[in-house]
Amino acid sequence: MTLAKKGVFLTFIALSLVAAMLVLIKPNNSVQDNNFPVVQNRIMQANSFVTDVENVYLKNALESSGTKAVFALIEYMNDTDSFLTNFDRQFVDVMRNGTINGSYIDTLTNAEIMKDNTLEHALSVLQNVSQDDFTTNSLLNITGLSAYQQDPWNLKVRANATLFVQTESASWQRNMTVIALIPIQRFADPYPFVNSNAQIFNIINKSMVKSASWNVTSFEEHMALGTYIQNPAAPNFIMRFMNQSSSSQCCGIESIINPPLLSDNDETESYADYLFYSRAYENNCAQLYNMTEFYPDYSKLKLDYGHILLYNLTGASFEDAC
Repeated sequence: MTLAKKGVFLTFIALSLVAAMLVLIKPNNSVQDNNFPVVQNRIMQANSFVTDVENVYLKNALESSGTKAVFALIEYMNDTDSFLTNFDRQFVDVMRNGTINGSYIDTLTNAEIMKDNTLEHALSVLQNVSQDDFTTNSLLNITGLSAYQQDPWNLKVRANATLFVQTESASWQRNMTVIALIPIQRFADPYPFVNSNAQIFNIINKSMVKSASWNVTSFEEHMALGTYIQNPAAPNFIMRFMNQSSSSQCCGIESIINPPLLSDNDETESYADYLFYSRAYENNCAQLYNMTEFYPDYSKLKLDYGHILLYNLTGASFEDAC
């Protein structure tokens, strides 16, 4: 990756550095006077480089390596038919080094997803760009890396870093915090895939139906397409990697299990995915209702009354499940 050489105004810090240098290298002859514009230009270039690293390069590197890491983890879970034990730690390891539990994830999955796509690779490219294009020595040290959610449809990656830049005339040290946004509406949901023994493969795609517009027709389409809605009672995207079914007030999402996709499609459960796989109603069929108005393929569909209200199905025909 080659950083764009764009003109950037000198910051106050850079101006202070120039002023200090003028005092320290006060010219004694006309040759030194003639060299000053060269020194000033190199300082301006180096300052532009520092600004671009913080505002462009590191953010893009986090988004790229983070996206690849999610794909690699989903591939790993599909291959091993298992959930993660600690998403944040395992995600960071894959993103940074391409390893999971001490082994290269590409070797385990036989897929070259993280090759030349790790954050460490991006940092090495940065050092080469620094030397080749800016004639500077640089070191970007990542001191903290984490993943979290503040909304249902995006994963955030946060990096705390310290950038060291050295030229023949000046040096910089800048502490920075950079956050990259990774939309989740491109990934397969590992939660139903692993729980269903690969019978259900949903790509996360947000339903466009507004809460007041749900009816039998839109619900049937929602279930058939495997789309998702926000639900604060459901787990978020990160929690789904660890088979957690507890609520995420800010970021929970859910889909509806489509009964014909399952070999055993007559479960005593609410078919909202997080309730279905947590066996929330396994011993409480009195709170479940068979939805009898749907197509014959959906005759085994059961919902709790909360989801009947959520999807505005109170006008449909339903009956006690037991």
